[in-house]
Amino acid sequence: MAQATFADGPIAKSIAIACAVMLFVLVIVVSIYLTSSPPIVSSLIHATHNASVLSSELRERGADTSTRFIRNGTGEVEMIEFFESDKIAGEASIEHLRDVRTVILFTWIVGAICAILIITLLITSYFKKWWSWLRTTLKFAAWICLAVPLLLGFIVGVAFDPLFTFFHEIFFPQGNWQFPIDSLLIQTFPEQFWVTIMLILLGLIFAFGVLFLLADRLIDRFAPHQFSVVE
Repeated sequence: MAQATFADGPIAKSIAIACAVMLFVLVIVVSIYLTSSPPIVSSLIHATHNASVLSSELRERGADTSTRFIRNGTGEVEMIEFFESDKIAGEASIEHLRDVRTVILFTWIVGAICAILIITLLITSYFKKWWSWLRTTLKFAAWICLAVPLLLGFIVGVAFDPLFTFFHEIFFPQGNWQFPIDSLLIQTFPEQFWVTIMLILLGLIFAFGVLFLLADRLIDRFAPHQFSVVE
């Protein structure tokens, strides 16, 4: 019987669950980064052209300046110039995008912290051959990444508006996220745009869950000698 190690104990299991949650958070951050990339946003602008009265060229210009500003803080001058043409809700739109930028910046920071912690734990588990602990972490992360998109995908399909409202009330409690339907911001990013990008985001998270399950099977195949608790 193999000798029990730290990787077999209850504390290790709790750490594995915590690491799985951090891995899930990192997956969300990576998925947001991918879905907000210029090629994805541009393709969605053209795919949802029927949902807006604006031309695809004008929407793409607004989406490009907004996305660059939100993702990395560049293009603020162009973003302001674009939305200032909206005399009714332009100022409020600019203020909201600045709030979004703050939330996204916080998201990147959280993602970086999770990445550092996860990489440290994964490297440690590899060199100490904590295969059972690593598999436990991957399994927990996989099931979270598989279950959450299925649940949220169902909600998006039947109750997108309440979900959208709940999300904004959590992250923008100041309440400056509601705009007239004919505002430049809403016409640039209509509801159909957000439904589509949400489904893509959930699809990416689900795909990561599948990858984690595959990684678990690979570890089971190529590192079959698991540590076990001494009975």
